Amino acid sequence: MREKIELKIMQQISSFAKTETSGINSPTLTKREVVTTITMNDGEILVIGGMNEDKELHSKKGLRLLPEILRGKQTEKTKTQILILLQVNRTDHMQELSAKEEA
Repeated sequence: MREKIELKIMQQISSFAKTETSGINSPTLTKREVVTTITMNDGEILVIGGMNEDKELHSKKGLRLLPEILRGKQTEKTKTQILILLQVNRTDHMQELSAKEEA
């Protein structure tokens, strides 16, 4: 019979965003995280996904003294996905240490 192994896993996506709610010109840290506890059998494989983030950044190019119609606009889209693949294997550290001492 294989032994059960309990894991506590934390996933996090963090980034900085422009502050738009105050007069302070400093970035705001945005953070999303998920913490979960799972129980697996020794040797099993686990795949965790779902922490996705889509970003869209708009910027303007050109000289500020030109009318806006003569300046270029740029949009940059990014997508971040976290996928975790785990295989748990129980090891007996005491047996490993004894074997190393005997060698």
